[in-house]
Amino acid sequence: MQLDAVLAATLGGLLWAFGVLGKRIGVEGASDDSKQIRATITIFLYSLTTTVTPFIDLLRMDRAAVAIPLQDEAWRAQVIFIVMCGLASGLGGVLGTLAFAWAAGANSSLISMVENGCYTLFGAVFISLYFLQNPHISMYVGGALIISGTVVANMGQSCCRTRTDQTKGDSDSDSASDLSESTDEDCSVIVPTRLRKRCVVLAVLAGTCWGLGPLGKKIGVSVAPPGHQHAYTTCTYAAYISCTAVVPLCQLLVANRQKLAESLGDRGFRWQLVGTAVCGFISGIGGLVSTYAFSRASSDGAAIAMIENGVYTMCGALMIALVFKERPSVSQLFSATLVLTGILVSGSLVQVRRCLYVQTCTLASQSQPGHSLQLSAGSAIGSAPLSRKKITLLGDESVSMKLEEVAVKAELAEPDSDRATSSAFRAATDVETSEGKELLSGRFKEWLGKAVNVEDCMTIVSNLLRLLDQHQKAPACMASADFPASLPATNDSAKAALEQWRKFWIEDGRTAEEVSIQDSEQLLVDAVAQLMAQGKTEQVKTEPKEETTDDLDDLLNGTSSARLHKKHKSKKGDEDGADLQAPPSAEDLAYESDTQYEEVDVSKSLEALRIEASSYDKIDGLYKRLEKSSRGRPAYWNSTSRKMSYLYWNKGWKISFAFGSSKCAATVKDVEGVDLPIEPYPVSWKVIDKSTDDQKKKTALTMRVIDESVYASTLQNKDGGQPEAPLFPTATRIKKREKKMEKSVEPAVEGSPAKKKREAGEAKPKRASGATKAAAADDDEAAMVEAAAGQDSDDENKAPSAQRSSQHGSDSDDDKDDSSESSGSESSSEEVKPSPKAIAEVAVTIKPSFQAMNSAARAFVSATGLMKLPAEQAHAKAQKLRDTLFDRIRKGEK
Repeated sequence: MQLDAVLAATLGGLLWAFGVLGKRIGVEGASDDSKQIRATITIFLYSLTTTVTPFIDLLRMDRAAVAIPLQDEAWRAQVIFIVMCGLASGLGGVLGTLAFAWAAGANSSLISMVENGCYTLFGAVFISLYFLQNPHISMYVGGALIISGTVVANMGQSCCRTRTDQTKGDSDSDSASDLSESTDEDCSVIVPTRLRKRCVVLAVLAGTCWGLGPLGKKIGVSVAPPGHQHAYTTCTYAAYISCTAVVPLCQLLVANRQKLAESLGDRGFRWQLVGTAVCGFISGIGGLVSTYAFSRASSDGAAIAMIENGVYTMCGALMIALVFKERPSVSQLFSATLVLTGILVSGSLVQVRRCLYVQTCTLASQSQPGHSLQLSAGSAIGSAPLSRKKITLLGDESVSMKLEEVAVKAELAEPDSDRATSSAFRAATDVETSEGKELLSGRFKEWLGKAVNVEDCMTIVSNLLRLLDQHQKAPACMASADFPASLPATNDSAKAALEQWRKFWIEDGRTAEEVSIQDSEQLLVDAVAQLMAQGKTEQVKTEPKEETTDDLDDLLNGTSSARLHKKHKSKKGDEDGADLQAPPSAEDLAYESDTQYEEVDVSKSLEALRIEASSYDKIDGLYKRLEKSSRGRPAYWNSTSRKMSYLYWNKGWKISFAFGSSKCAATVKDVEGVDLPIEPYPVSWKVIDKSTDDQKKKTALTMRVIDESVYASTLQNKDGGQPEAPLFPTATRIKKREKKMEKSVEPAVEGSPAKKKREAGEAKPKRASGATKAAAADDDEAAMVEAAAGQDSDDENKAPSAQRSSQHGSDSDDDKDDSSESSGSESSSEEVKPSPKAIAEVAVTIKPSFQAMNSAARAFVSATGLMKLPAEQAHAKAQKLRDTLFDRIRKGEK
């Protein structure tokens, strides 16, 4: 628990205690007939004046800061709970003030103790139940003491004089008129037994209703991101305190007009209301400060409520006793002592335990320098389940203590650093749990280590537990839209890490048949290694190309080929942006459906979508929105493909050449709450694989459906933008190039003319350029294989292709003997003449490998987060990844 939260809770409780005094002042000297109406007027005025402070704070705040919580969907979803808690607290205020009115002078301080004791207890209980927190044993002990004090207050004697027969008669009467014969002084001192019990019951009910107040304030500030606690605190408290005046206002509207006029006509009562208003204004400041304390303690709401209400209870009762000079009886003092002890026990033992731990860690570090502190999982980690799923990751109070222990350890290791190290957080999360072990994976520990400070980590764990309970499954939780928004990211590097973390969990949350990020990365390495091995074995060569740059090298270096983009657009026939298809007619859009759907307005939906990298060329392209909806959803038509295709909804999103049909070329599951299947979409598309005979749908990890405006802005980013063309050839292009390869390769002969001349002893030819060239083949993939095989980032070990090139040097190298040149030429001549069968086998093998590389490369780039980084950082990171990748390939690692 932070020190500023404890100080804010203490100050808030002190200022809030003026509210107890203000309500007591308002009902002072009230007769039996006017007690209820004066209590109603007093609590209404008190509730009204407490709203002054938060609204003044709202007016003085920057409009942009106030708009942050008002535009936050998470906070707006909690407003209904804040309003309900405010209404309940307002009802408690009416009951509590009425209890003051019926209590005599000697009992009002006791009634204050009972009210606030129950308020303290139930406030902590409600917070623990709602947020699934695991209270410390001291809170149970404190609760038992508070309940005992309440029982003693109800059983104790309130009369200071010996009961006479007349007093007994008064005790048996429940009518206030029985006391009318006594003096005003007697009425202010003696209360009949039944009335005393009524006051205690009202005080208990008031404390219970008030207990919902801290819960409402805690709910409102629990979603506050770091740096915006003030705005969330003010908005939450303004909404809460405004609702507390609703019940008193309703009671005032239905009150007896004659009694209301008589009470307001009393000059003495009007002066008392002035004192109530002043106390209410001061109390409003205390309520705002105490709400801020909740925002500073992310996972210690119950302890903050105990501290705040303990100070509030003690100071409120003390103020009443001093101002009105009350003399409580021995039983009343004993009851008040029990209540106060329970409050102190509930809030202080946890702090003492933490202070002792910090002192122990400090002494251990000083006595044994360099000693690694061992964190006790048994003492710091609660074994009780913290959610209805029984996931025992970290207890709520244990979360705070555990992370504070880690902060102490990190501070001892690095005194000059205010940030806990990654190793310390790994140690903090090394806890064996019966369920939810996936949460303690290496990624979770590593991401915790990237947090800005300890407070952010505490917020992360608290929000994580809350989301776990909502989604019932860890991967679904991580892939939800709420999770990234709930985690703090105060700088660009933290935001990039957050996006990478979210994508990791989205991949892991997919179905078992889909490929994860790690598998995609390994698949990429295996595919490149396999192609390089084939290139070395079969010695596949092609004619020189205009562009010999390795596509994978371009990808990892964050660059793109303008020529590839031009070829891609030429293929589509869309250089000038003209549509290849006319808009579909009404006959084309006709479909049959057994269900009647209402026509919806699609004007607010995206006007155009871009589909790319689907592994099925005919469905890629620019999709424009249709004028009318289909099955209550927007629909789109492909304007850039030579064959018309449609994107529509039919028990899931589908892409088909027949509008509205259940038979489709691509499909993806519908996600509840998501209007369109655009990126980032948590489920992968399944596309027909035309390369197989059965043409079943297979998962296409690389397929993307994105907003056309986002796609256009991405193309303008030359440094870190997405490549404008497919990274690797699609299935259609591979088939065409296989046919060209078979036609262009000539049958191999037993010996070349150069070899026959060398066998006959003829002189060495000046150049052997024809012998080293491969057969003509228009194959970009083979060029990429050759470039990858000859690539060497360290310039130390040359690839075989580079060695072969060096064997065919210039004619000026006269000091080399003819025999070595002859053997080298013969070797090259034999290697570059593969048979058509061998080339066909290589082409068949390369085809699925390139498809795998196409899918894996995009997944790999998405996982590394290159597109989110600035150009210089992305280039440096990509270069490092590229060097590591080729080093692993050369060493034969998997």
